[in-house]
Amino acid sequence: MIGETHGRWIRPSLLSRAERCGLVPVLAKDAPESSAADAGREKHAELAAWVSGGPRPEWLPESWTAKGTPERKVQLRDPESGDLVTEGTADLVSVEGETVSVLDWKSGRGFGVPPVDDNLQLHAYALAVALETPGATHYQIVLAFTDREHIQVSRLYHEDEWFSMLDRIKRAATRRPVAVVGPHCDSCFERLRCPAHLLPADPVARDLALVPLTSTDVVPVEAVLRLHRAVKALDALAEKGSEFIKAWIAKNGPIRDGVQELALVEVAGRRSIAVAKVEKAGLLPQLEEAGCVATSAPSHQLRWRKA
Repeated sequence: MIGETHGRWIRPSLLSRAERCGLVPVLAKDAPESSAADAGREKHAELAAWVSGGPRPEWLPESWTAKGTPERKVQLRDPESGDLVTEGTADLVSVEGETVSVLDWKSGRGFGVPPVDDNLQLHAYALAVALETPGATHYQIVLAFTDREHIQVSRLYHEDEWFSMLDRIKRAATRRPVAVVGPHCDSCFERLRCPAHLLPADPVARDLALVPLTSTDVVPVEAVLRLHRAVKALDALAEKGSEFIKAWIAKNGPIRDGVQELALVEVAGRRSIAVAKVEKAGLLPQLEEAGCVATSAPSHQLRWRKA
């Protein structure tokens, strides 16, 4: 099997991330499943039932329609060797004339989902169906974000492009399990389990990351990037660590340290105004005149964007 790397079979949903970093499939193996995954499965089941003639989900945008085969099991095999590359379940598959279409429902915020034309999961599904459909000459893939009422549609992929895409998928499926550090780390679900992302425990590596904070020389861009990654890792670790400590104390009680104890202390919630709703109701000018609405100065955030 092509998709077997160091004892780990790579699911289609991991292909895009495995293409960027070979360690992702290894780290994802032991990742706990989130409550969002359960909610997503429930929505997928409702959508599959609707496409098959069942009731329309109340939360689905009114303008959306869909037809085809829901929850279709697919296997992508190398046409030359017959080896299995990957397999999974496509949310919705339809074949019209010479064109195969694959749609994938995304519930929630769609955090970390690659753009449709770079989504190797959907390319794998569509390619698998296209290769086994007599007369098919094109395929197209669609991402439908149910919570954001947003749809992304790819271009048509002609059969002349299929084997280069297959090679790309095979490379992602067989990539060596080695961490690759880069901008993708900030949105990686496995970052808090990744030794390459967290601030290294090794003193030499740690001091190297912190050089910009103590150096009086000109700091090279590589050193600034190392510091940025260390800061992001520490921020994420602090957030998750605080959540764990709060949960532990809630279950086991305060932690004593000499004459002090670390406990959960209730803090009054902040009162706020939904400015957009107030503005829609036509009340914003009066509130601003009365000094009830304050506008802060613009701030800056560190974000990756296309150069």
